Amino acid sequence: MADDDGDDGLGFTLPPLRLPAFTLPDHLGFAFPRTPEKRAPVRVDARTVFVAALAFDLLDALVVLLAGAAVPWPRAFVGTLALAPLVGPVALAYAWEAVAATAGLPWLAVAPSATLLVLARLFR
Repeated sequence: MADDDGDDGLGFTLPPLRLPAFTLPDHLGFAFPRTPEKRAPVRVDARTVFVAALAFDLLDALVVLLAGAAVPWPRAFVGTLALAPLVGPVALAYAWEAVAATAGLPWLAVAPSATLLVLARLFR
């Protein structure tokens, strides 16, 4: 350092500050999100759900035939998310297609898993 003052380092000073008075209000209000009102569940025709699952299986089979075992886990993830509102936690069974493709048997993934899971949900 080129300073000859004898200072050990850099420093600065602030002028005297006057802070305004700060007091807490008597009542603090918090905004919580409102819970939605209870609504009646949406009724969907079983035939519509069955046709949607069948169309999903046809599209999935087309992806398997065109891509082979290249995309088993994304397909299983999308399939599980698509089936979860329809069949509930049983949709996790859809992951067997990814396991089959990873095990070297991608042709097993052509099975209509979504349709079978929807039928199992309808007839349980």
